[in-house]
Amino acid sequence: MDSNQDLFVYENVDLIVTSLDNGRSTTKLYDAARKIAKNPLCWGPSKEIIKYAGKGKVILTTGFPVICEGKTYCETDGPPGIIRLAHCLAAIDIEPIIIADKQYSSKILALMKPADTRFITISNTQNIEKIFLDTLININPALLIGVESPARNMDNHYYDMHGYDLTNLCIPFDRMFEIATRLGIKTIGIGDGGNEIGMGLIADTVKRCIRHGEKIASKIRTDFLIVGSTSNWAAYGLIAAISMETKKPLLRNEELEKKLFEAGAERQKMRKAILKQSADLHIDIPKDIL
Repeated sequence: MDSNQDLFVYENVDLIVTSLDNGRSTTKLYDAARKIAKNPLCWGPSKEIIKYAGKGKVILTTGFPVICEGKTYCETDGPPGIIRLAHCLAAIDIEPIIIADKQYSSKILALMKPADTRFITISNTQNIEKIFLDTLININPALLIGVESPARNMDNHYYDMHGYDLTNLCIPFDRMFEIATRLGIKTIGIGDGGNEIGMGLIADTVKRCIRHGEKIASKIRTDFLIVGSTSNWAAYGLIAAISMETKKPLLRNEELEKKLFEAGAERQKMRKAILKQSADLHIDIPKDIL
């Protein structure tokens, strides 16, 4: 482990990104993940990432579907974290490659204009495992990172936090992570609710502590797991840890942050529809996650 002073910094990063009580037992999820990692959750992934500075490639993915009035949108938790990670990786000479669902997540990611980032979209699930295998072999990434990316439950279905089945809307990017594991490629999962890639590491805690946990709990495990009050926060925490490792201020980018907020504002066009739908279905959706 690093010096006590460095450890204090990593501990505080973890503390900051889990400081919001989002009604999803963040502390319990964090404690479960921390028991496995033994060190601050941002520490191990940041150490792994900087091994490949100047020589590696990293695949990033995100995109949780949200249904409003018959249309499918992409949750705004995830895309900003992915874009900031892409810029962070590029700043330390790691090539970021974003793989997204062409139907919805690619639209919001495109709004955020990921500079100098290879962008791959997937439009259907036919022969998907072969596509993922070929992609991994051709790109030969050092790492895969999933931020707020849906993962299958024990029955091989994808669910949102309210227990609604989204299987028909999800490109199974979690299968790419399983293939990567078989190929010996390291994986990082970032999530906040228990139904994301990586949360399989703490599935028992998800089942016990999260509403609908028995139904939605992810079975997909990763080499590293970062838990945050929101997945975007956790991704930013990882960037802060990489900044610590490289001695570079990788979170300082006001222009990019402004673009992220502007792109996220597009979500406001559907916010009223979400609230109306939730009221009709008698679902209590905290305003801070919209």
